[in-house]
Amino acid sequence: MRLPASLLCASLLVLGCGDDNNGGADMAAGNDMSICIGGGAVSGATDDHCMGTFVTVDPSQCTVDAGDNTGGSGDDFGATMSNSSGNDDDCKYFVSFTVAGGACVGTDNFFTITLEDATTKAPITGATGIRPEIFVTSNGTPVNTSSSHTTEMSGGQYKIGPIRFTTSGNYTVRFHFFEDCTDSESSPHGHAAFFVNVP
Repeated sequence: MRLPASLLCASLLVLGCGDDNNGGADMAAGNDMSICIGGGAVSGATDDHCMGTFVTVDPSQCTVDAGDNTGGSGDDFGATMSNSSGNDDDCKYFVSFTVAGGACVGTDNFFTITLEDATTKAPITGATGIRPEIFVTSNGTPVNTSSSHTTEMSGGQYKIGPIRFTTSGNYTVRFHFFEDCTDSESSPHGHAAFFVNVP
């Protein structure tokens, strides 16, 4: 019996369905093609905490904190932002992100972030110490990110993952940049957090 295309697509959602013209090469290679509708950035009011005032980064201020490889106190986090872009907590960078296929439970998720100078919008290349910090928004339960690594692409873009969410819900995803720099006012050290829905 031949299933209608729409029914077949629905029945194969867990494997991914869509405009895949690679002859099944992704599936044969073991790549997860899941698509999670509604997964990813949470829509909301546009953040304007910088109020048009930005900080110029001084690369010479990137001195290693000899006693702490996390790069400073880490206690000056700003509010978590809605949507998929906004300025970092210290108004040094403009940060945007995507997550391939939407954020999914039980699969390898990969975030792509774009890091730009907040004033000039020039891409920030060669960024070091990029890592994700992820937790359930409602109760702070952390997501294990120990297997995650960051790969620089081009134009200030960085791929971060794999990340595995074990339950559906609303998460806070905080991206840290230049974690090997001390957390001073004009140091390259920075961070930005976004709400992410995992259906």
